[in-house]
Amino acid sequence: MCGIFCCLWNTTKKHNFTNQLNNSLKYIKHRGPDNQKLINGNGWALGHTRLSIIDTSKRAHQPFTDKEKRYYLSFNGEIYNYLELRKQLVDEGFNLNTSSDTEVLFYLLKFKGIDKTLKLIRGMFSFIFYDKVKSTLHGARDHFGQKPFHYTLKDNFFAVCSEVKPLIKLHSKIELDLMSCRTYLCSNGIIEKDRTFFKDTFTLPAGHMIKFEKGKVKIKKYFDVIDLHDNNDHQLKSSISSNIEKLNHFLEKAVKNHMLSDVPIGILLSGGIDSTLIYKYALKLNPSLSAYTKISPGIEEIPEEIVPKIGKIFSKEINFNYEKKENYLLETLKFVKHTATPSRWGGGPAMSRLCKEAYSQGVKVLLGGDGVDEACAGYNSHKTLIDNFDNDFFKLHSLVDLDQSSQFFQLSEMESFLENRKNERKRIYDALVEIRNKKEKFSRAILFQDVGTFLQTCNLPHSDAYSMMVSTELRNPFLDINLMKFILNLPIKHRLKRHNSGHFNKFIFRKLSEKFFGNFINLPKEGTRNFSMYISNPSFWNFEKFSIRDEFKLNNSIEGKSLFKYLNLEFLYRTVINNEEDFLFQIMTKKGVECNYL
Repeated sequence: MCGIFCCLWNTTKKHNFTNQLNNSLKYIKHRGPDNQKLINGNGWALGHTRLSIIDTSKRAHQPFTDKEKRYYLSFNGEIYNYLELRKQLVDEGFNLNTSSDTEVLFYLLKFKGIDKTLKLIRGMFSFIFYDKVKSTLHGARDHFGQKPFHYTLKDNFFAVCSEVKPLIKLHSKIELDLMSCRTYLCSNGIIEKDRTFFKDTFTLPAGHMIKFEKGKVKIKKYFDVIDLHDNNDHQLKSSISSNIEKLNHFLEKAVKNHMLSDVPIGILLSGGIDSTLIYKYALKLNPSLSAYTKISPGIEEIPEEIVPKIGKIFSKEINFNYEKKENYLLETLKFVKHTATPSRWGGGPAMSRLCKEAYSQGVKVLLGGDGVDEACAGYNSHKTLIDNFDNDFFKLHSLVDLDQSSQFFQLSEMESFLENRKNERKRIYDALVEIRNKKEKFSRAILFQDVGTFLQTCNLPHSDAYSMMVSTELRNPFLDINLMKFILNLPIKHRLKRHNSGHFNKFIFRKLSEKFFGNFINLPKEGTRNFSMYISNPSFWNFEKFSIRDEFKLNNSIEGKSLFKYLNLEFLYRTVINNEEDFLFQIMTKKGVECNYL
């Protein structure tokens, strides 16, 4: 939806933030091209860039305040139950001047406080609420981490932003967080929940609130995914037919909640089960909904084979975007430079182009499918791990684990990361106390941890980055809190079981899609495949010329996903730390230059 920014500083110290503050909104203008505003006060500045979606009038612009002009709100996201909350406020005698969720959030925070507000609101959000009289800032990030919240505290100033670039630009010197970089190289693209790739710049974890007062930061957890466990085993006795009907109910309601908008909405349609189900429910509510599909020729089969059939079922034209492998390298470099973040996975460039195509057609909001794979055992590695359960309750899923065979792994630096994952697992087991079957308990714990950790450290930040860099909001109906609670409390036999199509993962979703469409979309998981492995060809690169080799030496050969991540860190170092341009010819071989049409 938007970009948020805030900077507070000690007025007794000498600071010259004028240029940096003015530039801060420029760095995140892509998040909100419809309006940008920075309010300056004595020792504080609050800014906002707006992508107008709900109540697109000027009266809903931010930073938002009222006639009193004591409190100011900068908010990014959507509150999906804001109409219900707005009615409650009106019934309580509040006179609201807009039809926006921003004003509802403002008055909830002002009169009910942050603790009660966070119990009431449902949606995706990060926000800053500043009291200029008390010089106190409160902020929070949504339950699953759909919207980013980064901050820095250094040299007598505190700053918050939706992206890291404006924050690191406030520092006198930009330095990589080498521990985060090493974790990234040894993982599935994730880093610790509260870290970024830069020193002195941090991330507020999902389900947390933050308070800044008198120069000190206090962080408090208000939600944990394991809170969704219903602490009984009644669903173990539920029939699959009963749970399919419940899934249909929760999914239909979730999509309806995510369709609130005063601007056109579209959908990212991959041709898989998840996005096709969302498409069905969404079309029922909005028959003019546009669908967008990207195709990487030669490596993706499902979009080309299945999406046209889906179009015929619904009598709809689908917007196809065909990717070219020769463009992928430069688009990856552009993505890293723009976001000041390495790719968590390879889909960013292609998906960003698809979002850009939607925006060019007037579509500002797109529905996506993040969340169901993690909650419903959607990866092949889920079956392997659960089938081979050997009473080791603390064995980590590869999604949240580190590859200790990696040449970059150093236990002394990464032990805390592994210990944090084991502590997460322990907290989950403590909540699952009534589950007696050991394998059932282990399986549920794996999926709770994947939703609570992997999503907010990999898929969601990457999705936000590739969509918002082209001014498009991405919404995830599967992360509706009631739907997610239902899925996470399903017995494993309703999530991981052989379907008559021969596939095991997401069993209950396969049964629901079979009911609606037959079996033609019940295919193996293909994912959003791309050309990341094409550019990860060792013969394309002259590793002796890599700048990050000084910090992350190559003791062995490198290829595939490991090489892709290594390339991303090199791009990050060159573009953000060294501020270099046109360096590809220095680090590529002649073959690499020719094959990528440089």
